[in-house]
Amino acid sequence: MNKFNHMTHGRYQIAYRCQGDKVPGTIMLYLEQQITKIDKTNQYYNFYLAISYIGNLESTKALPFLKEVLNSEQSDLHDPAEWYIAMAFLQDGQKDSAREQLMEITRKSSKFQQLAIQLLDEW
Repeated sequence: MNKFNHMTHGRYQIAYRCQGDKVPGTIMLYLEQQITKIDKTNQYYNFYLAISYIGNLESTKALPFLKEVLNSEQSDLHDPAEWYIAMAFLQDGQKDSAREQLMEITRKSSKFQQLAIQLLDEW
């Protein structure tokens, strides 16, 4: 059984993957349509669509959305977006890019700093 968390931001309710299950195609299609046809500027949509792509092992699709979040003024999503960019690079086999991203995370004070340090130590 697929399990989803629901998060509401303003008038938007977003379902996203949790506990290792893939997001069904119908929800992915819904999220894609929301971004591409309705509101490309909503960084919460961009962020959670990217996370869903990573959960579905489609990290190359996630990267442009995460980079869009980083370029936005939605600062509460910057640190998690940086972390998930590193995870997308790892999933895609881009180890050098992942390492660079993790090094960048270690230079900032965030809740992902210690995770990045630990992952680099285990490298």
